[in-house]
Amino acid sequence: ENLYVVMLNIDEEDKKMGALPEETKAAYLQKRNELCLKLFRGIYDVKNDTINFKLLSIHKGCTLIFRSLLVFNNRVHKYKIIKYILQDNNLKDLISREDHNKYGLNFGQILTDGIKSLNQEDSDNSLISSITSSFKSS
Repeated sequence: ENLYVVMLNIDEEDKKMGALPEETKAAYLQKRNELCLKLFRGIYDVKNDTINFKLLSIHKGCTLIFRSLLVFNNRVHKYKIIKYILQDNNLKDLISREDHNKYGLNFGQILTDGIKSLNQEDSDNSLISSITSSFKSS
C-alpha cells in the first residue's frame, strides 16, 4: 500500500508539471525523481539484485511492477525491472492473461513500450543486448 501511495504521488507530480512555469519545473522534477527512487527501492531489492518477492505474492504488487515502467525515467531502473519480468515465468504469464485489462492496463504493451524506450536511450545497445541474452538463457 505504501508503494501505491508513492505511485499516486508521482502521478500527482506529473499532473502538476504540465501547468508549471519553466522556472519552477526543476524543483518538481527533483521531487519526482526522489519519489521514483523510493518506488524503485520498494520494488527492487538492490542488495540481492531481484524483485521484492513480497510484491509478487499479491496481484496489486504485480500490477505495480508493470506500472512502474510507465513512470521510471532512470534507464537502469527500467532495465532491471524489464529484465526480471522477462526472466520470471509468473510475470510473463500475467502478460498473456486478460484480467489486467479490466484496470485499463495492457501489461504486454507496457513491457513493449518500456523496451522501446530503453532502445531509444541505449546508444551503444548494451542494455538491450543484456536483456536479449538473459532472456535467451532463461
